[in-house]
Amino acid sequence: MQSILLTFDYELPLGGVLNNYEESLFKPTDQLMKSASKMDVPLVFFVDILCYIQFKNNRLDQFCDRFKQQVQQMILDGHDVQLHLHPHWLKTKIKDNQFVTDAPFSLSDYSDTQIQFFIQTGVESLNKMVQEVKNEYQCVAFRAGGYNFGTKQALIVDLLFQHGIRFDASIAKGYYFKSDTSVVDYRHCPENPHWFLKGINPKHQILEIPIASKPKSWFEIPTFLKLKWYKSRSVDRGKMIHTFTQYTRNEKWNQFLSSRMLTIDNYTFSLSFLLTVIHYQIKIHKNIENSAFCLIGHPKAMGLYSLELLENLIKKIQYNNDLNIITFNSIENIYKENESN
Repeated sequence: MQSILLTFDYELPLGGVLNNYEESLFKPTDQLMKSASKMDVPLVFFVDILCYIQFKNNRLDQFCDRFKQQVQQMILDGHDVQLHLHPHWLKTKIKDNQFVTDAPFSLSDYSDTQIQFFIQTGVESLNKMVQEVKNEYQCVAFRAGGYNFGTKQALIVDLLFQHGIRFDASIAKGYYFKSDTSVVDYRHCPENPHWFLKGINPKHQILEIPIASKPKSWFEIPTFLKLKWYKSRSVDRGKMIHTFTQYTRNEKWNQFLSSRMLTIDNYTFSLSFLLTVIHYQIKIHKNIENSAFCLIGHPKAMGLYSLELLENLIKKIQYNNDLNIITFNSIENIYKENESN
């Protein structure tokens, strides 16, 4: 039987919030956790911990207290809390709910010493926050900010391993993204359902549990039409950090052909489409035992439509018994099985 992890990046809109932090992050996360409780399923939250640290540096205690309380509640409710790093936060100015920075976006754009600091600070701060309510807790999984490992993947993997991380969930096979600040290219990945990312030290390796994806169909309705037709489903809680001005024709083509992720964020996706992605994932790895993949979402991007879509998807999964819904702290067997192969 294959397994699915319901993963959500717990982060603010990176360019600034539209109204306030409660509306942009905390309230939609509360709604998501309420849905999970009703459905009796565990979630995985990848927590943008460097955001919390920068707010703490700026003595924005009201935000920090609410952030910490909500992360600890995730643990008390039986969910996973894992590491998510957006390194630009520590060089971001916070003013009137707007976030201004010219810092690089990817971890790989920083010096080796800075990368070490980001990872060590992130792991230690997140574990300390969580261990106040669950003594033995240790985060074991990582997701790169914007899915972007950059060019220093081996160094990053090495450092993550040294700090107790054993899983990654940053990669979606066939995904391509290009903005003025970030380039992500996962068009050439191993065929296996998961594989080890190697550190500089060959003994340091972390297991990739990818975000489920499916090649784009030539027969899909054009995205710009769907965005217009289904606009009433969308939510607007803040500004993006990405801009899109420096595109070559080839880059536009690559982005047009990018695989579709299994995501709750896209308000143009239907339940039948998400099930198509899942069935594709199950089919191509049907002969492999103990395989797993991720669904991804962001509370900041989820409105009523996304919550309803998630609940209906979970009902389908539970009814058909096609998948186990698991967390990273429950899949040591998958790691050990791959390590022995």
